[in-house]
Formats: sequence, structure tokens, C-alpha cells
Amino acid sequence: MANDTRTPSAPKTSASPAPASAKPRASDEQVMRLILRWEAAVQGQTNWRARWQDSATYIAQHKGNILMRRVEGAQEMIGIHDTTATEAAEVMAAGMLTHTMPAGEQWFQFRDKTAGNTSLSSWLEAAGKKQAEAMHSGNFYDDVFECLHDLAVFSVCAVFVDEHKDDGGDWLFNFTHIPVGTFAIEEDARGRAGAFLRKFEFTAAQCEEKWGNEKLSAQMRELLALNEQAARERKHDILHVVTRRKGGDWRPGLAPGNQREWASYYIDIGGKHIIEEGGYYEQPFAVCRLMRGNNEIYGRGPADKAMPVIKALNRLEYDRMLGIDYAVNPGWLMHHDSDYRADNRPGGETYYSDANKKPERMKVESRLDWAGAYAEEKRTQIRVAFYNPMFQMLNNPDEMKRQKTAFEVEKMLQEKLVLFSPIFGRLCGEFVEPVLHRVFGIMVRNNAFETPPPVEFDAGNYRVEYVSKIALAIKAALTNAFMGVAQTIGAISAFDPSVTLVLDMEKAVRDIARNNGLPVEWQRSAGDIEAIKQQQAQAAAMQQAQAAAGVGKDMSAAAKNLGPAGQEQALAALGGMGGMGGGM
Repeated sequence: MANDTRTPSAPKTSASPAPASAKPRASDEQVMRLILRWEAAVQGQTNWRARWQDSATYIAQHKGNILMRRVEGAQEMIGIHDTTATEAAEVMAAGMLTHTMPAGEQWFQFRDKTAGNTSLSSWLEAAGKKQAEAMHSGNFYDDVFECLHDLAVFSVCAVFVDEHKDDGGDWLFNFTHIPVGTFAIEEDARGRAGAFLRKFEFTAAQCEEKWGNEKLSAQMRELLALNEQAARERKHDILHVVTRRKGGDWRPGLAPGNQREWASYYIDIGGKHIIEEGGYYEQPFAVCRLMRGNNEIYGRGPADKAMPVIKALNRLEYDRMLGIDYAVNPGWLMHHDSDYRADNRPGGETYYSDANKKPERMKVESRLDWAGAYAEEKRTQIRVAFYNPMFQMLNNPDEMKRQKTAFEVEKMLQEKLVLFSPIFGRLCGEFVEPVLHRVFGIMVRNNAFETPPPVEFDAGNYRVEYVSKIALAIKAALTNAFMGVAQTIGAISAFDPSVTLVLDMEKAVRDIARNNGLPVEWQRSAGDIEAIKQQQAQAAAMQQAQAAAGVGKDMSAAAKNLGPAGQEQALAALGGMGGMGGGM
């Protein structure tokens, strides 16, 4: 990618319309093909949507617009008698955000893939800091938290990263959380999300504001021409399809929207009309899926594992409330020919005429003492399923050390991190990295960094490293393993010095420094280290030469003191020891 990569002007979003010289507008056949593609993708979600609705019902009812239509402002948590799962999912979402992408901290770095260009490494480090500041000042954390909450509840989430100009003409990027149930994905040959389809509602007024009146369907323009509030605010279904173009259908570098790697189509479903055809330079969406079953596109996770326990606990709490109600206010035993009713109000009066016919309370013999411990056991199972203990240990390590030794806390944390690391790896690979690459591309194209890159630049020049609390905790396990092996080698080397050659110490120490987030400027380059090694070798050779010269002087002086006869005897002895010749 060239340094001058500023996006061509005119679009409000990076999915820019094709210029007049570009390909003609898509045909009606293509419109129907895209709509049918969306309908087929939704049809393939039938079982998933039922599961997602179940998860929303028991864990996050405010996200329940999947199979049922919720009215805005409607009462939530109907039929829910225990909120443990709701709280556990929120703790997991907040923990993932706080410990993987903490606001106000440098939680990622860009590194030179070759590690051989010091100027590029320094530029990438500065660029990472600049990008982190830009993301902190935008709406990244607002929408990404909603995504992570979806991930905890539904085991799948999606975010869309777009760019636009503000009123001052500056380029900005905007993050949009895409609710579960409103999008679908298609996988490519490598199992990655190769196409993204989403449906949302826009009023005619919003469509006119975003795309302009001339790009709207005839049906929508007629509604706007009425100039009636009801017509302008009527909701329309809009389909957005983003898919990767085939290799020969796009070109690298600056290109019109319809010639970029990722194709984009905004479609008015009711009007059967493509509003905008454009494209993106990078993958503009990120979809994360947790644990995936065989041949399944979407993810499974904590909610699936804990759902039987969640439902059992909800029923248990309902039954326990009934039991408490019966214990506090048991039923009455009345005579069959009674002509009065018992008064259950506090201080109420019940009249009777015959002592043998007086009402009496039913005896409640159900036991509730075991229910509390049983319920707490179920709550613990739910919290463990949502990794709450690990996040609590990361939040309050000092508090944990009051109950256990530091060694015990470290071992417990490492044990839990081992279970969470696959989720962390998928979160970074499927969700975070596409977002970072997308924002990085937007900033490079629009010269948002202080200086241009020192080399001809593309995505192949750099990689992303994570230095958040969880990332460092996972890497610390590797560091501890290395230290343990190094200590063992130190003990064995007393008997066999060759074991010290097993480990590449220079590479190991460099990786440890990287794992601990040490800045590039504090580390010597490979070339500097090689130069120092050569200087040390030269100094050692000089010392040996000087030492040898000193020994030669001493021997010459000693030989002179021996006299002629002694010198002859010394030479004879040396010759006998090894046939060494030469005079002194």
C-alpha cells in the first residue's frame, strides 16, 4: 500500500458509490439474488434463533427481539425468579472488556514481522499508541461492551467499523454493535467469515439523510414527496450485504468503491432496489464465535453449558418462594357446612358459632432449610461457567492472598487461565484483530499518524501483540515455565555444561521482554547485539595475546638466568616432551 492512500472524496461512508465511469447499477436479477441469499441465511439459523431466544429469556431479556417482537419500554424479567445468570454474564462481559481491552491503557502493540527494521519498529510502536488514543476517544468502548455481552449470552457477536467525515471535514471511524438475530454470516473455504449480511430498519427520512433522495427507490421517493410526518417516519427494511470480491474483480491500492476487495450493497427490500453499491479496502466487520461444534457456523459457550442449571435454579427459586409463602400463610381447614370465610388479613377477625367447627390452619411440613445451600451450589456452577472466579481473582489479587498464599493464588489463576485461553485466542483472532486492522487502514490512508511509514507499507509488514492483563497473565505462565527450566539446566550444567546450549537464551529473553510489554527502544537490535559480541570476542583475543606475550617475557628472563648449560638442558627437556623446537 502506498503512503498516499487517502480515500477518494465524496462518500459519507467508506462504502462509496461507484463513479459514472464505473460498472452500471446492479440488475433486478442481482437484487433478488441478494435478497434470496439473506433469506436462505436466516432459514439456516432456525435452530440457532430458538436457542438465542432461550438465552435472552433467561439471561438478557432486553436482547430478546429474536423470535418475538418486544414493545419498546415493556417490562422485563417476567417469569425470572433468580438473576444469577444475568449478573454472571454481565461480569464476564465487563471482565473481558476490562482485562483484554482496558480503557485508557495501551493493550495492543504493532510489531515489525521481520524484527529487522529498527525505524519501522519504532514507527509501528508510535502508531499503536496513536491508534489506541483515537479508539479511546471514540465510541469503541460503548459498542464493544454490547458485543462482548452478546458473546457471553449468545456465544456470537458482531461489530461494524465504518468511516465518515464530520462537519469539520476530518475522517472518523464509527463502531456499530450489530444485535444478534439481525445478521448472518457465510464462511469462506478456510472457515472464516467471508460474507456478512444484516437487516435493519430505517425511516424514509433517515434513508434520505444518509444516501440522498436521488438514490432511493421510486416507492420511497413518493412517500417523501407527500411531505407528511407519518410517511417520513415509516420504517423500511434495509439489507446490507458485504462480501469479498473474487481475485480478478478488484484491484489493490486506491480504487473506486466497486473495485475494492470487499463489495458492499445497501438494498431497500420493499422496493427491490439497490440504494448504494460500493466497497471497502479492509474487512469492515468483525464476528466472534466461541466454541464451535462440528460443521456449525455459529458458536456455543457458557450459556449453553449452564442453561440446564439456570433453568433448574429459576424453578427452584420459584418453588422456594411458594414454600415460604405457604409457611408464612398456610391454608385453612374449614368445616364442610361453614357459612363464613376465614380472614387472612393481619388482625382480621373470623367468627364461628360451634367450637367443633372452628377453622384451623393447615400444618406445613415442607422443609426449606436445604434449599438455600442447594441454590448456592447452583449459583456457583453458573458463575464458574461464565468464568467469574477468574475475573474476580484478576480484579482483587490482594484480597485473594489474604485467604491463600501468593503461590496458591498464582497456581489457581493459571489453572483458570488455561481454560479461558482458547476463548481469548478466538476473541483476539476473530474479533479484535479485524477491528484493529480496519482502524489502522483508515488512519494510514488518511495520514492520521504523525509521520508516514519509513518503508512501502502493507498489512504484511506488521503483526498485532496484546499486552492487556489477561494477555500478560497467559504469557506469564510461559515465562514461569522458562524460569523453571532455566533453574533445572543451571543445576544440571555442573555435571554436563553442554545442556546450557539447549535453550536459545537470546530469543527467550527477547520474547520474555515482549511478553512483559517492554518498549522496543529499551531493547538492543539483533545487529547491535552481534556488534557487541564481536567487540567482546576481539577484546578477549587481545587479552589472550597480551597474556601470552607476558608469559613469553617471563620465560625469556628465566632462561637468561639459567646460563648456557641450563638453557641446553631446558631445550632438551622441551624437545623430549613434544618434539617442540625453536630457541628462546
